[in-house]
Amino acid sequence: MGPRHPMATFRSLPSIIAVPALCALLLGACNLNYLEGQTRESQNRWEEAAIQYHLAAIKSPNDPEYKAAHERARRQVARDNLERYKRYLADKEFNKAYYRLMDASRQDPDLAEVKTELAKWTRVLVAGQVKLDFSTPQAVTSVADEIRLAIRFNTPNPGEVLEAEI
Repeated sequence: MGPRHPMATFRSLPSIIAVPALCALLLGACNLNYLEGQTRESQNRWEEAAIQYHLAAIKSPNDPEYKAAHERARRQVARDNLERYKRYLADKEFNKAYYRLMDASRQDPDLAEVKTELAKWTRVLVAGQVKLDFSTPQAVTSVADEIRLAIRFNTPNPGEVLEAEI
């Protein structure tokens, strides 16, 4: 093999620079968060997909495809939270149930079943009452005698009341 011509090095230099530049250009044209969202969606990992689609929509706010993907994932997450809400309600884990319902409401405010359930909770939370019951014997008692306090809460189930003595 003969000696290498000095210009051969300079001729290959543009291709060394062009390949990474071309890769960067192609990757810049496609949103990696969107691609990651598609991967998560295909795995039914909707919460993660919604996050990735949201990031894609932030980076490219004028892209209707990214917005539509985020909306689709967000609505699915709302339905998933509604199902979790039902399981927590069945297990009488009311605090967890309520927060799942609130999450579903934020994710898809138009979901009819969420609206119906929220109306029940509004009735429970607003119409519920704290009743102080001071039971004393018929005879006059002094202030030093025992006083018992009880709290009663309505539940989402009509006619069911939770009661706790303080």
